[in-house]
Amino acid sequence: MVSKPQKKMFGANWLCDRVLIKWVKNRMAYVKSVKGGIKDSSHMYNAVEYVSNPSKAERLYYYNCAQGDTYELIHQMKNTRVLWNKDNNIMAHHFTQSFSPNDNITPLQAHEIGIKLISKCFMGYQVVMSTHIDKDHIHNHFIVNNVNPVTGRKYDDNNT
Repeated sequence: MVSKPQKKMFGANWLCDRVLIKWVKNRMAYVKSVKGGIKDSSHMYNAVEYVSNPSKAERLYYYNCAQGDTYELIHQMKNTRVLWNKDNNIMAHHFTQSFSPNDNITPLQAHEIGIKLISKCFMGYQVVMSTHIDKDHIHNHFIVNNVNPVTGRKYDDNNT
């Protein structure tokens, strides 16, 4: 018996792919992964500091992690990876979600769309998200821990 070829999906999972495809078709937002993932402590520190920088960030959101300073957030994510014995190679992923200036979107609307993206694409993982207003376009940043604190499963990002 010959099996049917499977459709190639881009990204982490089917539901996430459908959300991203819908946004791209509607020209509502562009989501991309910062290539390579976050692989060392200094990169992790710099990424969390950048994302949470008050001179850039209009709003912050914490999913599956407690609000805290940079060291506390990094420590929470590290504890998850150590608990599951997966504190090697990629520590976290950095994603951006950018909106066109023509979208006439407010920072609050962009932030709410970012929270929806977390619920569709990063469910169960620890995420720090911020909405930045420091450029001519509003954009969200997401730092996603590589290991799910409940299942121990690593995040599967085909773009890293």
